[in-house]
Amino acid sequence: MAKIYAVKYIPQDKVIYIGQTIQSGKKRWYDHIRKAKSKIKTDKFHIFLAEHNETDFEFFTIEDNIETKEELNQKEKYYIELYDTYRNGY
Repeated sequence: MAKIYAVKYIPQDKVIYIGQTIQSGKKRWYDHIRKAKSKIKTDKFHIFLAEHNETDFEFFTIEDNIETKEELNQKEKYYIELYDTYRNGY
């Protein structure tokens, strides 16, 4: 089953990223950290992660057990708008 997740930047108590995955939350967070530590970073989110300590972030699931890709995309869009992570996040 798919899920929608969020990443909060703890020092500002602010959700900065919304994503979707079919992986476990632990695996998806590890993938983000691995990309942030890689030499080649092409997006703002992973650059921001690389500039800060891992403990400055909280990864959590917002919604899970989403069955269809259409519903998953709609819910991701909804949460991006709700937390305003497109303009004020990554």
